Amino acid sequence: MPALQKELRASGEFVEAHELDEEAKFVRMDGGRRSVTDGPFIESKEIVAGYYIVDCVDMDRAVEIAGKFGEAKLWPIEVRRIDPVT
Repeated sequence: MPALQKELRASGEFVEAHELDEEAKFVRMDGGRRSVTDGPFIESKEIVAGYYIVDCVDMDRAVEIAGKFGEAKLWPIEVRRIDPVT
């Protein structure tokens, strides 16, 4: 990952990356009542171990970058567009 981060910083595409802690809480509001459950899973077998935010020209470039992650050899890498908050 250090080499990929260096590449993305050099190209100006790197925004941020962080590992996520295993502790998580899930909050749901139902009829005005708050329900809190422990994580890290919401009824799924997948885990989000961390994330990268990159600022690149298009989805094709984001997919190209995701393919460079070593983890892509072990499990799928999810790629999403982030819509700016207005």
